[in-house]
Formats: sequence, C-alpha cells, structure tokens
Amino acid sequence: MKVTNFEEYVLHSPKEVSRENKEWIDTALSFISTNFPILEIGSGTGRDADYIESKGFKVLRTDIDERFIAYQKEKVKEVSNLDILNDKMKGEYGLVFANAVLHHFDKDTIIQCLHKIKNHTKIIAFNLPNSSQINISEIQSELKLKQLYFQTKDWSVYVSSR
Repeated sequence: MKVTNFEEYVLHSPKEVSRENKEWIDTALSFISTNFPILEIGSGTGRDADYIESKGFKVLRTDIDERFIAYQKEKVKEVSNLDILNDKMKGEYGLVFANAVLHHFDKDTIIQCLHKIKNHTKIIAFNLPNSSQINISEIQSELKLKQLYFQTKDWSVYVSSR
C-alpha cells in the first residue's frame, strides 16, 4: 500500500506506541526469546520496531514504500524493501509482525500473504480493523492457525501459531 500524502502521514502518526498497542505487542513478544529475529512487515515510520527493539529484540524492518525506507535510513535505521505479495521471503523468524498492514488487502490476498509468512515463522502477529468485513474465522480455518485473540478499541488483534 502506498501512502498518498507521505508528509501528512508522518506528521500525524503517533510518535510513541499506544498503551493498547503495547499490550498486544508485548503479548506477541512473550511467545519468543530475544534470541530469535523478528520480521516486521510494513515498518512505516519505525515506531513499533523501535519499541520492540527497546525490549531487547532484533527487528528486521521492511516496507514497500521507498519514502518510509528513506525516512528510517535518515534516522540511521536499517530497513529493507519487501513487497509481501510478490517478493520471495527468506529466513526463519521467531515472529512475523504486521501492525495495520493486512487490512489493505481482500480476504484471499490476506490468506495468500499469511500462507507465505507461516512457512518462515511459528508466530504471526497481525491486526485488522473492527470495521473490517473480513471473516477471520475463515482465514484461521484455511491456514489451520491456533489463535490468541483480543480486542482493542478500534482493532481486533490476532497472535497465531502454526
């Protein structure tokens, strides 16, 4: 997903991880040791990766938008280009993390992405807006994922293992 007004997005994005997001991120992190790398899909401004790294984890930051990549590199962060739909994934990760990413796709594309991801990790943490028309139980059934689920004000969060 490409952000149309990058400067506005950066200007209005929260600089710190919210209490609600900390709760679900910490839950996802509790399933792995700091010895395992985390792949973040759609790192954006790097806010979530910064928080996760502050907990002692190594995060491989990725984004499809070159403007976010350049933004993070200006902050001396290492970040790579990854198009989760079309690029090949490499490596094994303790966790693959996608905050506010998958809702940009339809159900079939989400399933395609999660199929690809689950071959590279035991834990997937992602969220979908509560307003989403996507039936998560269909996705869970299709992928045969075990699920830990909880709700925040605006998002439904899924921490799943294969």
